[in-house]
Amino acid sequence: MSGPKIDDLEIIASFAVQLEAERAHSKALARNTFSNIQAELQQAQARAARILRGESLLQTLKEAETQAFIETTQMASEDRPLLLEDLRTFNDRLSNQLDAYQRRFLADMQPVFDKLTRLEERQNELNELDQLADNFQQANAGKSTVYSTALADRLLADTHRETSLIMTDSQESTLAPSCATLDDTIISARNALCDISSLISHDTLDARRVETLTDCAQKIQQDLLAIEQSTENQSSLDYTLTLINPIISEMQMHSKVKHRLYLECVAAQEELLDHQVQIQPLPKERLYYSEQELEEQQTELIKLANEFNHRAYLLYALRCVMANHGYNITESIQLEPLECDGHSLFLSDASNIGIHTFVSNTGTVMMEVGAVDNAVSSLEKTPIRRTHVAAPHEQQRLIAEQYSFCELHPRILEELATYGISATNKSDKTPDADTCIAFVASQDTATNARSKRTQKIQHHHQHEQLEMRELI
Repeated sequence: MSGPKIDDLEIIASFAVQLEAERAHSKALARNTFSNIQAELQQAQARAARILRGESLLQTLKEAETQAFIETTQMASEDRPLLLEDLRTFNDRLSNQLDAYQRRFLADMQPVFDKLTRLEERQNELNELDQLADNFQQANAGKSTVYSTALADRLLADTHRETSLIMTDSQESTLAPSCATLDDTIISARNALCDISSLISHDTLDARRVETLTDCAQKIQQDLLAIEQSTENQSSLDYTLTLINPIISEMQMHSKVKHRLYLECVAAQEELLDHQVQIQPLPKERLYYSEQELEEQQTELIKLANEFNHRAYLLYALRCVMANHGYNITESIQLEPLECDGHSLFLSDASNIGIHTFVSNTGTVMMEVGAVDNAVSSLEKTPIRRTHVAAPHEQQRLIAEQYSFCELHPRILEELATYGISATNKSDKTPDADTCIAFVASQDTATNARSKRTQKIQHHHQHEQLEMRELI
């Protein structure tokens, strides 16, 4: 019997393990290359954060880090083959390509690294001049070293005015001030302000943590100004730094973990885009409050990507098998009024009879014979309608084609085994007048396309509003 056929396709477990191992190897190669580049860039970022007026350079380095991640991820996913042997060849080639990319990327960044070195040298010269001025004041006034106004101005100007922090009573009661020279304390304060500036400029922290850091910067600045009035106020700044430095360290760790998780979400989304999946863009990184939120987002995206990888492999194997039997043309179609993806038409040059196939994310495959309008077979992704054929002579021809496909169907399932796919037939329907169908181009293609675009834009705006409502 023929008519619509429904089969369950599943990649054999041992074969699926090998496929996933090669896909994971592609990702690992990209991650290793990115990690090497990231180590160089983050080292440079730490140096840039210590430079007065270094915000622009710091931003350049951070943008370069994101660029490196996206480009290495794309190299590991774009045009990645589906078959096992092709995957292995792809990974061998990818390893060499990523090595060359790392060398080229770091070479392109060398002018930025050189500029960073020059700025550090200039700042060291300024610090030496300030030290000479302090020594001169000490020698002439007979007093201890005084924090110079010029250095104070630069320290305060170096810090973003939007930085902040809330210190808890429990921290104040458990931490004790450290013993340090005035110069050491001033340097520590400057470093703390630079770290706060770097954290906020990275744009990874949520509004509450940014507010927390702002209070911190203001407190440090107040204590620095107090030292201008009297060096006896050093103990207050020592105590402030004892409270604030652990909080800065916690924020740095949180920012690092959160940024890594966010980049992993970006990578999973890039993989979905490679499958032409329409998904909403990720919210801005700062809108995520906790690592757990990003971990949940990452898990969801990876699960979805794995489902589409699974479906893509099944469909590719099916295309290869169908091509062996003369159906050498495959068109992805949008079947109206259905909204889901996964519909294809297998066509041949010799006939206007095609095989409509739907592959679900779970591996269920439906196949049915139908006549295909010329407008459908000439355009990729053409919105089409599935219609019933009423003409008796056309019904007879389609019923005969269905019986022919009935003989071919078992061989298709057998040949899928060579691709590591097991198949179980779930249902057949007897050919009759009701199973005689044709596929024709939608008459309202342009109107429907405009309507869908409008709906997608509206849905995107609603998605953003919901995100903001949940995060306030």
